[in-house]
Amino acid sequence: MELRHLRYFVAVAEALNFRRAARRLNLSAPTLSEQIKDLEGTLGVSLFTRSTTSVRLTAAGVVFLAEAKAVLGMAERAAAAARSAGAGFRGTLRLGNVGVLSHGFIPACMEAYRRLCPDVEMDLVDVDVGQQVHDVEEGRIDLGFSPFPPDIIPASLEHFVVVRAPVHVLMAAGHRLASHRVLKRAHIDSEALVAIGPNRRSPHAGYLERLVAAQKVRLGAFKFVSGYDSLLAVVASGAGISFLPKLPYMALPPSVTTRVLRGGVDLTFELRAIWKKAGATPACLQFIEVLRGHPAAGVPGGPRRRAR
Repeated sequence: MELRHLRYFVAVAEALNFRRAARRLNLSAPTLSEQIKDLEGTLGVSLFTRSTTSVRLTAAGVVFLAEAKAVLGMAERAAAAARSAGAGFRGTLRLGNVGVLSHGFIPACMEAYRRLCPDVEMDLVDVDVGQQVHDVEEGRIDLGFSPFPPDIIPASLEHFVVVRAPVHVLMAAGHRLASHRVLKRAHIDSEALVAIGPNRRSPHAGYLERLVAAQKVRLGAFKFVSGYDSLLAVVASGAGISFLPKLPYMALPPSVTTRVLRGGVDLTFELRAIWKKAGATPACLQFIEVLRGHPAAGVPGGPRRRAR
């Protein structure tokens, strides 16, 4: 028994006339009659009583009609759900959280996406920003964010810039360097650098190393902390400096301040959305379109230029 048999049966049961039902189904009356006989043979019961002037449902036919309509309704809902999921309007979307770096666009984009796709379950997953490339590749998250330059991002991932901002030197408000409005490279030579992570192999430490190397500045000792709040606390204590993108939505406590560094390569921070080139879910692709078009992403004209 197939779904078409149920559709044929319901059409005849509603019309109580084989010719009218056949026209509705775009079949010949003999073909439809044969299909109903096949269905009755499969069930082992008669569904209709036929005469030369009328067609009526048997008691078994009345019961079967209600069940057939229920099955067809379920099948149609299943098909609609599949089409909706295929278009990205159902399913689950796992987003990598990058905390303060994404506060300016993630809440607004999630709200816009929820209005567009209310049936998609969104999970914001706390993943170290340096780990998100790997987690997207492994399928643990659908979409993540990376501060790394495009030549470090694997070729298997698509990406585009969602945040671009200048990088400033972060220091205690009472630090001796805070008296300068603009810093020169010599000012930060041999200063201790505060980095997030357990050691110099951490993504943030590597990022700081690339920054100071670009400025041809000698590295000072590293001080390692477990997270962003700890970094602010250690910098505020005067134990070291760090680097931070100057983002309008990143409020700093009064105990720390930032200064521009001049005399070397201009320091620019870029945060890129990353996702799989092959195998991205429809729900993920829908979110990317929201992210590309949402002004909260913060790069004037930038999100629509895909970096390669």
